[in-house]
Amino acid sequence: MTGVDARRLALAVALFALSGLAESQQAQAQQRMDRCQMHIAIGRNIPAECGGTAGPGGTTTRGRVVIGTPDSGAAKPPAGGQPGAAAPAGAAPTGAAPPTATPVDRAPPTRGAPYSLSLPILFEFDSDRLTPSASKLLDDLADVLKRNASDRFVIEGHTDAVGADEYNKELSERRARAVVDYLATRHSIDRARLESVGLGRSKLVVPNQPADPRNRRVQILNVGT
Repeated sequence: MTGVDARRLALAVALFALSGLAESQQAQAQQRMDRCQMHIAIGRNIPAECGGTAGPGGTTTRGRVVIGTPDSGAAKPPAGGQPGAAAPAGAAPTGAAPPTATPVDRAPPTRGAPYSLSLPILFEFDSDRLTPSASKLLDDLADVLKRNASDRFVIEGHTDAVGADEYNKELSERRARAVVDYLATRHSIDRARLESVGLGRSKLVVPNQPADPRNRRVQILNVGT
């Protein structure tokens, strides 16, 4: 093996390792996205178990996802408190809390001002084939679409900035179509309500880190009736 071949092999191994790490990070993000967050982000008819308030005809409050943990009102330790000191009675436990989703009223969605949700949907490497974990995420998404049967949705495919622009755009188009195909064939969602668009690397969510796995996503837009 020549020195050049050895360097190429080392580079390939490094890229493979980074790809595995990126997919692991996406899988963790995918686990944090629950069904209620989807309903509140892009739905107008929100189930009662997700914080919706039933109204005439069974309609519910409109809302969006608010990520973060609201202030619990628990007393904070005094300045200069010793690490490891016992927490005051009734204080919230330390450590990262899971994301919360709070429904709030807002105007109906339109194409110019849609409700939007970014999903970390995983595909097989360099492919438009959905992984099993992605299928589970889309099963939950289908419930949102069925509950909002009068609304139309745009499915946007996005990639990171690794690779040629033309190839990334084509791959993102195939992945967006794969999501539409899954929703239509597995859950009988009317294709006339779904529009697939591939945007490649044109709308990075982390533009200063073009290879960041967060850039590889599927954006769901509720554009109204």
